[in-house]
Amino acid sequence: MRILLIGATGDVGRGILHEALATGHSVTAVARTAAGLEGLEPHPAMRLQPGDIGTAEGAMALARTACADKPPDAVVVAVSVASDRIKLTEITGEDLSAAILGTLQPHLHAAHAFGPLLPEGSVFLGLGGGTADVVIPGLAPVSMAQAALRVLYRHFACERSMARVIWRELLIRSMVNGGRKREIATDDWLTDREIGRHVLAILTDPAAFAGPILTIAAREDIGRATG
Repeated sequence: MRILLIGATGDVGRGILHEALATGHSVTAVARTAAGLEGLEPHPAMRLQPGDIGTAEGAMALARTACADKPPDAVVVAVSVASDRIKLTEITGEDLSAAILGTLQPHLHAAHAFGPLLPEGSVFLGLGGGTADVVIPGLAPVSMAQAALRVLYRHFACERSMARVIWRELLIRSMVNGGRKREIATDDWLTDREIGRHVLAILTDPAAFAGPILTIAAREDIGRATG
């Protein structure tokens, strides 16, 4: 399988990259800048591609490059937005706009850019956080943004003009032991590679994971369809 992995250098993205290469898939690893990709260990089945889906123009440029020869069989969007805790009484409209647009726009840009170029039956998988249904003090904008992203993927899946692609979103309802957080992780956190194994299971057999919204919260969920 040819996989385009956007956000390949992130805490979750690195785990997906490792598992994809370890199981014989070819991967185009995407990060915003070429410098950001320099820390990835070379692999004969991996190609490095700078690209930024933060803007519609950047996403279109990435899609044209990635699909110029052979389009990928799957696109994975594993990007996230940094957020600070803020008291509910101090949240402004600008805070909400920044959280919601910052979360939704990269996925929307990528969907618009890649959707028309992908072969029929290709998989487009976005990764999202699991706080949409959880009340965590200080994270109201994040929760609302993640809930909105879930709704966006439901509409992707129902949009007739986009029906040639299989749309899925995986909600990660666990802390992630990966990258910058390894030193503080505890045993109950899912590792980046465990999430990577689950992502590969979805990409390999999307029909077994009826969506569009899927979740993973614990190790017993790996490889199993949970909604």
